[in-house]
Amino acid sequence: MRSGLLDRAEGLFKELVETGSHAIQAYSELLEIYQQEKEWDNAISIARKLELVSGKSLGPVIAQFYCEKAYNDLSQGDIKQARDCIRRALNIDGECVRASMIEAEIAMDEGRLKQALKAYKRVEVQDPEYIPEVIYPLLECYRKLDKLDEFMEFLRNIVDKHGGITPLLMLSGLIEEKQSEEEAIKYISAELRKRPTVKGVDRMIEYALSRAEGEARESLTMIKDLTSKLLEKHAMYKCVRCGFDAKSLHWQCPGCKNWNSVKPVHGVEGE
Repeated sequence: MRSGLLDRAEGLFKELVETGSHAIQAYSELLEIYQQEKEWDNAISIARKLELVSGKSLGPVIAQFYCEKAYNDLSQGDIKQARDCIRRALNIDGECVRASMIEAEIAMDEGRLKQALKAYKRVEVQDPEYIPEVIYPLLECYRKLDKLDEFMEFLRNIVDKHGGITPLLMLSGLIEEKQSEEEAIKYISAELRKRPTVKGVDRMIEYALSRAEGEARESLTMIKDLTSKLLEKHAMYKCVRCGFDAKSLHWQCPGCKNWNSVKPVHGVEGE
């Protein structure tokens, strides 16, 4: 395996399994090979066998393998098979956020907006840390359904229960759209006093710039450049296992190869 001779390594590990020697390690290494090779059916089969010999549940990992299969099916236009993979993923791991997101994407593509809405909203129950990932698709659903007032109420509840700058900024933008800029500024200012974030300050500077003139505008522009650069450099995602920083979401950490461990960053410089 270290030399990259995966076919040779696969054969040796299979021989170990057949002899009953070092079964747990052999199955674990086979699982690593099939993940590297993206052989998801073999990965699922080996993961189930590893569960039996180790006594440890691999449900969340197997669910991710089914999600990988679903994406492959979608790329080949096999919607029916993709749906089946998503159903299996959710049956194995009811908290699989990725499966809900794929289910919602399929429903959106087919124009089944209410079903998409239901799947996207399920993410809050499965893992609230991933709420920022579904805010913009939710806006699209609610806008097409002409239910923005309902979406605004949903966002208020999300901000109150979980915080997060993404739903807060989305809500402030809708308040500006439906009411006025003054109301949006009033709302975001009050929330930022409770939970200050760089993204929130950046939005406040934008509001101030739209009204500033002369030297005040020049100063605000300089500050805006600084906050923008800070946001550009800062990683928006981090692996909770190994600390790997990323600009985009990875369902499998590129660093430690764990699944479901890369999450949106929270705090002053994140959500």
